[in-house]
Amino acid sequence: MSGFRIEIVGSSQSRSGMPNPSNFEEALRTTGIGHFCFRVDDVDTALTELNQRGVQTFVEAADYPNVGVRVGFIKDNNGNVIEFSGPLKLIESKTY
Repeated sequence: MSGFRIEIVGSSQSRSGMPNPSNFEEALRTTGIGHFCFRVDDVDTALTELNQRGVQTFVEAADYPNVGVRVGFIKDNNGNVIEFSGPLKLIESKTY
């Protein structure tokens, strides 16, 4: 794929200020730039590499089949939430 995609995320429960959110739901209720997203080939690999470099995962990678993506989140050194989005993780089905 080429090009880029911009997501704009909003909430009707916004509040002013720039608190350091402790979870993603809280981050969505903060006014200003809520987060930005990088599209990657493999979300788990991206998060693992960042973890190895000392960056902690903010929200563990998870599949969202309703929108067709797998996403995971970190926070940068200023508390900004950064999303990594990629293809759904295929789970091998077992046959008995």
